[in-house]
Amino acid sequence: MKKIFMCFMFLFLLVACGNEKEVTQNEKRIEYNFIPTDKTSVKLQGKVPLDFINGELPSVDYLKEVATQIMKDHPEYENFFINFTFPFAEYHGKVSSDISFYYLASKLKEDSDFDIRPMYTNLEFTKLTFNENMIGHLGINKLSTIAPITVGTPIKDITAKLGTPTKMDNGEHKDNCMYYIVNDNRQMIGILYLDVKDEKVSDISFYSPIIQYSKSQKNDIKSYIMGAKKYESLKIKELTDIYE
Repeated sequence: MKKIFMCFMFLFLLVACGNEKEVTQNEKRIEYNFIPTDKTSVKLQGKVPLDFINGELPSVDYLKEVATQIMKDHPEYENFFINFTFPFAEYHGKVSSDISFYYLASKLKEDSDFDIRPMYTNLEFTKLTFNENMIGHLGINKLSTIAPITVGTPIKDITAKLGTPTKMDNGEHKDNCMYYIVNDNRQMIGILYLDVKDEKVSDISFYSPIIQYSKSQKNDIKSYIMGAKKYESLKIKELTDIYE
């Protein structure tokens, strides 16, 4: 009788462990909405629309988890190209490429892991209006709120105020950073570029690839950023509307 009881207990423990393992595996599964855009016998390409998660942009770690889950769910393919998209803009002018691209996750058969690269760092070349919830994310800030920034300011104070930069420079200038700057209507008006040396701002510049500011206008904007002018004194129409 005792042996029968022990057998039943052993079987119960096996079933319980199996159920626990199944629950754990289910908890680890990442749900996603994957839209295939191109397939071959070895390649799978598509996009995954994203949105804010608890008020924050999805992290690179999260994107990697989603990409890995897609790969597991499609073991018949060897090469993966996954475009993660995000609704950055409320409105934009004519563009030659999709401005909703957030990150690209790619993995070839011989790669040990996904290569995940940002795709949003060329938005300054497009006339666009950001969605309201984008302000304060991806280094996007309103011009009317960023001053003063002066030479000698610790860069940690800048990132504490403006957030993580939109993009960092490369090579010997890797500490330099840039922020997307918008007007009060959330329209892209230019780039704030900060030279950084010894962890402090060494130079400040403002420019735009899409708006042809005059030299005096750029100087006025820079003077405001550095605290020498009031925002209300800037008489530049693009600070109200870039589309007129």
